[in-house]
Amino acid sequence: MHFKVNMLKCMHYNQVGRDMLIISRMDEESARTISLWNFGETYASYNLNGEQSAIQEFLNGHYYIVYKDDDIFGFFCDGESAQVDFMMTDAYVIDFGFALNPKFIGQGYGRSFIKMIMHFYHEYQDICHFRLTVASFNTRAIYLYHRIGFEFNKEISMIEDGTLTKFYVMSRDFHLKTDEAIPVLHYSYVRK
Repeated sequence: MHFKVNMLKCMHYNQVGRDMLIISRMDEESARTISLWNFGETYASYNLNGEQSAIQEFLNGHYYIVYKDDDIFGFFCDGESAQVDFMMTDAYVIDFGFALNPKFIGQGYGRSFIKMIMHFYHEYQDICHFRLTVASFNTRAIYLYHRIGFEFNKEISMIEDGTLTKFYVMSRDFHLKTDEAIPVLHYSYVRK
């Protein structure tokens, strides 16, 4: 794959091993691929069906793509892109959102992926306070977030296309020492 070869030329540290994840800014090809992911019937509201507006959102500068070998492992975003409603801004808190490639869901990567994202923001932006927003129907994600220390802050209700959806805003702090028990996903950040 030509993309991987070009990325390796840009790396300044860490050798890319077989289990090394590569993080870089979202690109158009990846945005188009992600916009076609199918999360199944239960989570159909996350399916974007190739919508052009979703692709443009992915390219707004707040999204990162994560590769595992030659495959898209997942992505994450920050700021207003991670908020359901432009709730609040705080210089010391970062809102983040993420998704795993549907083919990696249910394989035990969730906790480690979130830890990797928090570590990334801590390392590159010196952020220690994290906030995320989750739909109330996504009980699987809520369980995961509680399990790694996120706590409820508030509830938001929104009506979109005539459907009322409730969201929970959850937050936690990141501490390298207290998060040692969570398995590590090793990564390198490739700046484009």
